[in-house]
Amino acid sequence: MKYSFLKFTLDTETKELYANNQPLLITKLQYDLLLFLLQNPNKMFTKKDILDTLWAGKHVTENSIDQIISKLRKILSSVEKDSYIKTVYGKGLMFVPEVSLRQKQQTKVHKQTRRLHPKVLLLLVLMTVIFGVIFTYMPSSPEPQEPSLLLIMSSNDGESSHLENKEWLNQAPSSFVNQLFNYANIAQLKDYKIKPEHLDRQQYINSQWRLSPNLKVVNIHVFQKDNLSTVELQVFDKNTLRLKQTFTEYNLARALLSASKWLAKTTGNPTDIKQLESLFPQSSHVIELYLRGITSLNKGEIDKAEQYLQLCLTQDPNFKIAHLQLAHAKNAQGKQDKALAILDTLSESQLTPALEIAIATLRGDIYDTQGKYQQAQELYLNILKKYQNQNLLALNEVRYNLSFTYAILTQYQQALSELDTLEQNLRNSENPELLAHVYQKKASLLQKLGQLQEAQEAANKSLTLFSKLDDLLGEAKIYITLARISTHKSEYKKSVQFLEQALVINQSLNYKLGVGATINELIYVLMVQGNFDKAWELNQKMQDIALEINYNAMLQIAKQYAVDISRALKKWKRAELYLQEHAELAQASGNKRALLKNKLLALDLYLDQNKIEKIEPLLEQVQQHIDKTGEVRLQPRLNKQLAQYYFLTNKYEQAIALLLSSKELAKKSEDGETIIEINNALAKHYIQNKQAQKALAILEESNQYDPLPYPFLLLKAKAYHALDNHLLALELGNECKNTANQWWSLEDERFLHQLQQGVSQQQN
Repeated sequence: MKYSFLKFTLDTETKELYANNQPLLITKLQYDLLLFLLQNPNKMFTKKDILDTLWAGKHVTENSIDQIISKLRKILSSVEKDSYIKTVYGKGLMFVPEVSLRQKQQTKVHKQTRRLHPKVLLLLVLMTVIFGVIFTYMPSSPEPQEPSLLLIMSSNDGESSHLENKEWLNQAPSSFVNQLFNYANIAQLKDYKIKPEHLDRQQYINSQWRLSPNLKVVNIHVFQKDNLSTVELQVFDKNTLRLKQTFTEYNLARALLSASKWLAKTTGNPTDIKQLESLFPQSSHVIELYLRGITSLNKGEIDKAEQYLQLCLTQDPNFKIAHLQLAHAKNAQGKQDKALAILDTLSESQLTPALEIAIATLRGDIYDTQGKYQQAQELYLNILKKYQNQNLLALNEVRYNLSFTYAILTQYQQALSELDTLEQNLRNSENPELLAHVYQKKASLLQKLGQLQEAQEAANKSLTLFSKLDDLLGEAKIYITLARISTHKSEYKKSVQFLEQALVINQSLNYKLGVGATINELIYVLMVQGNFDKAWELNQKMQDIALEINYNAMLQIAKQYAVDISRALKKWKRAELYLQEHAELAQASGNKRALLKNKLLALDLYLDQNKIEKIEPLLEQVQQHIDKTGEVRLQPRLNKQLAQYYFLTNKYEQAIALLLSSKELAKKSEDGETIIEINNALAKHYIQNKQAQKALAILEESNQYDPLPYPFLLLKAKAYHALDNHLLALELGNECKNTANQWWSLEDERFLHQLQQGVSQQQN
């Protein structure tokens, strides 16, 4: 189907929008909306109609629809200023241009049967026989071969080298052939470097064959003897040796090139042999320098790698892959500007598409490191647009990186859209590793947006793939995501179980980043249960890990927890000190999420201290963030803070109304934690206003969300005390004290003493 209006055409087969036959970049949500409007021209629809028809059950709000409409209008108006989508106040909107529909028709050919003359019939039979003989003996051209899925590795991978001075010859050639096949788009490649460290070579290969039965494992063995260089190739299919070939030359470069061409013709895409040749240097000396350089790079000897690569380019300035690796080395040295300069120069030369994508990927990583997220986003989008009609596997990494950049910019719907596209493009048998990470990232984003059922489904898919891959670190990562989902539902026991599983894995593998990430989640669970001493101890440990591995984001979180713990213990000066340190770290990193978190921390701190003048501007800033990003999961929390502000300014009716409406929002996102906090706030107000029965009724609603004993039981005790049921109140008060840990305050102790006196008087 093709829908046409004015200068535009929407193609439903390719899902692309064209203007004057030129493609325009639109997102999936924009495409869905435009198609719906084109199918229903000149009909009035409310935002709710559109939401229910197109995105029922998905996290798209009316505010999101406003943004989609606005951006769609800008795209259409960029071609020609006109009124496309008309809004009628109080009624809805409609698509006003005239729309025409074209559909490809299948042409049926009707043949009229008639008799042929016998001589004509005999001639046709003879011609058929002659042509049959000709085609039988003509040499047949080979059928196009589907590129194989390859795991190219050294026969020494996973083993220590006997000859340290020949280490570069034992393992680096397989890395070089991997690079050649990647940048020439010869085949689909597995990267042996992503092998989980706890698996040995054969365990890893077996796990790959379980998931990818068509995988071919290529062993490369290179050795030198009597001034001759020999490259031996072995191709295995399910532990069976299928092919073996040896190439011997006086020139190492020629031996490697011959071996690479044979492997490409045998297992890859032979049409791209010329691209492979264009990436290959001719000098044996240059190849040796390069192999030594990437060996040092893989070992983390960055300065030595830089020296080898510089020498290599002095000998052969046109060796493009060496330029790219030198940029990687400069980036690893923290010399991002020099790395970008190398990439700029390299981009001026003629490049293969896959090499251009690799350059863009490194450039995007550098932009992200520098906090230039908008530039990274623009770069990724341009690359995806340029090669949108080509089947280049390297684009998957670009799309995955783009989803992270969108998330950093708090553009969560765009991030999910990219992950959805990746999920559709990837297959388990081709790249289960990336697909597992896609599901994990998707689960994390959905949890942020309050879509817990979908988050749980994505997390379970991720865990299944990580388990099949025997990737313990991947499993630990998804356990943390599952813990967050449980915490969101206030299922703290389940959350602790997941976190303990993750901690055991990370500690057994001595993975400090993973240990720190798991401790991060445990601190939060300890805090909500009032175990502040243990939380503070773990927080100090997490801060030490962050400093040891130089991880700014983890250090920010440690400062955030320092604020929260100080607040809970009412140490206001210390809390404000850590709040300022957190703000400085967030500003230095340019992380919008961290800056938002700082505002939320400040709100809680100022509300605790009744600093009215500082609260209102922060409330407005956080609300603007929610409206802009569609992160509605934050709305109930912000509303709770706003209600607390209303209580402080004696606007009681507004506070109550806001809390009740916010509770309904929290129910939609299954945010049990916020529901409990709202009910506690309402109960506290009702008790203060001598409405004890109403307080008990509202607290009863929290039971289904498994509330923490403090302050839930304490509020019930106060309600029963107000109803003169001192014995039950005392029982609840004692139970609360026994489980409250450090939440229990001097004021709470005074109340408990009051209950004890009340019971004594009642009994006397």
